[in-house]
Amino acid sequence: MKEFDMTCEDHGPKTASDHGSCSPALRNRYFRGKLLTVADYKAEQRYFIERRRMVNRAVLGWGVISGFSVKTVDERKVEIGPGVAFDKRGREAVACEKVRLNERDDVVWLKSGKVYDDEGGKRPASSGNYILSAHYAECRVDCVRMDEGCGEPSVEWNHIRETVVYSLQPRDDHSAHRRCHTSGFSPTVCNDPDAKQWNLDNEKKAIVAGPTDRGPHATLARWSADWLENSDLCTVHELCTWKGLSFDPSAGVPLAVVAFSDGGCGGFFISEIDEVAPRRLMRPNDALYDLIRGCDLTRIQDVGWGDWHGLQEHVRRGAFRRKFVTPPSTNSKPSIIDDDDSYQRGAGEDSNPPVDTLFWVCFSAPVQIASLTPDVMSIAIIRPDDDDRGVVRRIPIERLWIQEPLKGDPEGTTRSFRPMVSWKYWDGEIKPRASSGLERVNRVEIHIHCDSIIDWAGQAVDGNAIGQRFPSGNGTPGGDFASRFTVDPNGTYPPPHADGAAAAAPVTAA
Repeated sequence: MKEFDMTCEDHGPKTASDHGSCSPALRNRYFRGKLLTVADYKAEQRYFIERRRMVNRAVLGWGVISGFSVKTVDERKVEIGPGVAFDKRGREAVACEKVRLNERDDVVWLKSGKVYDDEGGKRPASSGNYILSAHYAECRVDCVRMDEGCGEPSVEWNHIRETVVYSLQPRDDHSAHRRCHTSGFSPTVCNDPDAKQWNLDNEKKAIVAGPTDRGPHATLARWSADWLENSDLCTVHELCTWKGLSFDPSAGVPLAVVAFSDGGCGGFFISEIDEVAPRRLMRPNDALYDLIRGCDLTRIQDVGWGDWHGLQEHVRRGAFRRKFVTPPSTNSKPSIIDDDDSYQRGAGEDSNPPVDTLFWVCFSAPVQIASLTPDVMSIAIIRPDDDDRGVVRRIPIERLWIQEPLKGDPEGTTRSFRPMVSWKYWDGEIKPRASSGLERVNRVEIHIHCDSIIDWAGQAVDGNAIGQRFPSGNGTPGGDFASRFTVDPNGTYPPPHADGAAAAAPVTAA
């Protein structure tokens, strides 16, 4: 008689799926004479449900698909219309009819993603802004009597009805906005005092993406790998049972922010509704949506003069001068230094060492060092003349101080640089007691030409200055970061000593 291996042990290559009894990857294999039990039927149902939900969350995303309108009716009560949404576990939340919320017990009160259960299960009494969310829920219906022939009869629920339940949780506990992906890089730390300078290889050229390569494959590959590694792709998330309903408190789909006030006697009032900003919308593909938003683009994270950017107040002349680092010796001509690979030299550089500045620029992701030349930044001072048209004087930028790559960043990239200006300019225009136009009100314009700054993926930095916010960007590669402020001998910003510098102690080089 032929012997069969009944141990079910793995003798071949390793596999990637758990095949335990509760695994969502387990499905029935049918054969003649197979005895089907309750466990087999549960496995059959679980397999198809979980596979469908996995496709929902991995391919389609989550959020509101349509419907779920929120409005106030009858003395500031809330009415939620029918709708369909996917939650972040891939469950389909389908509301077939509108629901009116009249009393506090009509919703589930949540705190930090859990059912609020304090002092005997009382709901929070404080008024304020709350996130209104929709949750997929199940309830057991249709009782049947079970007579098994021996012992007492039992009662079982014959069906499960899928429905939707609504929750309120404090707005501070919830963030509905989806942030752009970081492509696996560590966060940028601007103006790091421990940052070291990078030695440049002037022969290298920046690698630029092709004209049709709007979404670099390298970025999409990083997103794909990172999303999968940080997901619970094959995990079955059980529902919590509360007051006859089974639902997931941590997987609500945000619909609106409502201003709640206690109405007393179990009622409540809604005085204001915002169903735009907090509403999570489902997209057919998160990667494509993020490309449209420009999430793959590198932006200017911050600049050394960020608090002056677009400032209406006039900047104090002393504060502006302190942005130029005083050379080690100001009483004698500095010694000539040898040219090395630590800087990018510009045309017409004099023999004295350039003067460092605090006009640093830092980026949200790595940029290619080879694309950073003195031409990527310009600083101009517009001085008034007799005709009130202004005379433009450009500050000569001779070199760039470039920060060494951060750990984990691609080779040949950096997160920050700062310009180094001509010593002659500093000696004649900036240093104390220098005869310059700073005795009058001057307009300063700083431009960062981001079309020339190439990031790690070969795309131009999204540098458009939009208002006074950081990071920069309008969702398209390239652009010009333009910043303007006014320097005044009688300026009021920052207040005296508020910028951390003593009145008679200018910043000096180490």
